[in-house]
Amino acid sequence: MLRRTSPLDRVALAILLLSLIARLGAFLGVHMPYSTFIGFLSFLAIIYFVVRLIPWFRSQVMWPLRNRLIVAYVFIAVVPVILLLSMAGVAMYGLYLQLGAHLLHDDLQNHIDAIGADTEAFVAAIEQEAAKGTSSQDEAILSKPDVARLLAAEKAGNPDLRVYLNHGTHLVEKGDGHRFSGLVEWGEKPLIACAMKREGPGGPLTVLVTEPVNSNFLDSLSSKLGPIQLIFLRPATGKTKFNFSFNGRDYVPGELVSSRRRVLPPPENFMDVRVAGASTIELSHLEEDKNQASSAILASFSLRPSAVNRELLTSVGDVGPLLVAVLVGAAVIFLALEITALITGVVLTRTITT
Repeated sequence: MLRRTSPLDRVALAILLLSLIARLGAFLGVHMPYSTFIGFLSFLAIIYFVVRLIPWFRSQVMWPLRNRLIVAYVFIAVVPVILLLSMAGVAMYGLYLQLGAHLLHDDLQNHIDAIGADTEAFVAAIEQEAAKGTSSQDEAILSKPDVARLLAAEKAGNPDLRVYLNHGTHLVEKGDGHRFSGLVEWGEKPLIACAMKREGPGGPLTVLVTEPVNSNFLDSLSSKLGPIQLIFLRPATGKTKFNFSFNGRDYVPGELVSSRRRVLPPPENFMDVRVAGASTIELSHLEEDKNQASSAILASFSLRPSAVNRELLTSVGDVGPLLVAVLVGAAVIFLALEITALITGVVLTRTITT
């Protein structure tokens, strides 16, 4: 049989064996490099073998009437189930991609809200110092006791936090005229920023609080996502080899920020596969320039469905495990019925042809 195989047959077989080893390693907690690409090649190898075996199948298997009837049963009963399961698998993969992006955006929004709360506290402290006679336009007000004490307390939990006085007016104008909070770009660096504007006795006061989006920031995200990478995308000035296009704009990749301590948990079973996904986030410009095009971030992440399921099922409490048990039980019953129907079809075929 090996003599009759072609070099392409051996390459396809080697890819399938390599994919099997990668799956076994993932189940044991050992991640093989390029496992996603190997999985895609194994899918192509399976298609190749199916096409390659069609002539042999027609000449060796399909000539008896019994085998033809069995194949007819397979096409009538089994193939639709396989197609439905494949469609369900693709739909579940897309669902977990959406859930992963949703969890990432929720984490970012939680940090944005936290920076907004810090900004409100700084504005209140600065207004109190201004009421004592210090000009709210003077940078020295940030070193006053109440403001300095608040800044030290915030930096104890977030060393990268920065506070600026009379910065971010452009962002406030982009918001509701009083406040802006979100992801911004400043000096080709992504930041989480909140700017607030208040009218005081000493004139308008604008306070800007920022937190850089770096490795420490990605490690601090609370969701059950695995490793996260962010690629800063700058507007493209011309066509290059590595252009990204979305929302009708062209971008070129810039700085790469990766998490350091986030790890993907080991799979709980053979169906707990690694799901990789991506999402895009548009950034505002901190500096006012009407000619500047918007920058963006390409965020990539990975997750385990089991970890995401636990996080989602916490909202239903103790009912969550019961729902999972019901779904697993229904799947087992449906599979048993399908196998029983196939065996019954084969037995009837043997009886009829005999």
